[in-house]
Amino acid sequence: MTNSSRPTLRNSVLKIFMFARSLTGAILLFFFLASIANGQVEESGADDPIRFGELSSATTIEVFIDFQCPSCAALYPKLKAVAGKPSKGVSVIFRHIPLSIHDKAMIAAQAVEAARKQGKAVQMVDIILTNQHLWSNSPKTKTFSAYARKLGLDLERYDEDFQSEATRERIENDIARARFLNIQSTPTVYLNGRQLTFAEAHDIESLVLQGH
Repeated sequence: MTNSSRPTLRNSVLKIFMFARSLTGAILLFFFLASIANGQVEESGADDPIRFGELSSATTIEVFIDFQCPSCAALYPKLKAVAGKPSKGVSVIFRHIPLSIHDKAMIAAQAVEAARKQGKAVQMVDIILTNQHLWSNSPKTKTFSAYARKLGLDLERYDEDFQSEATRERIENDIARARFLNIQSTPTVYLNGRQLTFAEAHDIESLVLQGH
């Protein structure tokens, strides 16, 4: 092989390499677009979700919740109990899925998100679910503002965040994740990525203790 033929060979190899790389990219793009068309791209939900416990916890419980759902309020003390045991390394994530059958579910979610902006999401979740029986069927519409005041929030900022597009977008992002997972009811609970049955969810403390 002469010296003059070497650049030609290198150029040919380079062209083949560039073609293969572009072909691989095209194939990956095709499958990505196909997955979008089929609704298969996973929705991750809102960033920095409402969380009881540490981010680095070994056990993660993801709960899709409607704050006006009686079953959610019934399950809440058990979730609070497992999240309140740092030695067990449990983190509980709350995802919004306000159901249309509940007239105050969306505004309750907005209240929680508005409180999150001031670092009081966990406290707002607690006061809303603990007192659900008081506000769920009440005609009063200022209940959540009263809770914000009780938590010492800046009420002007709270009202702005409550009404903001960013708050609604976060809720919609969680709803999109619920839709992707085909969640139809609340509460729906995942333990380290595994969906629990209704009975298992209400036995969450035992499952965590057993390391499931």
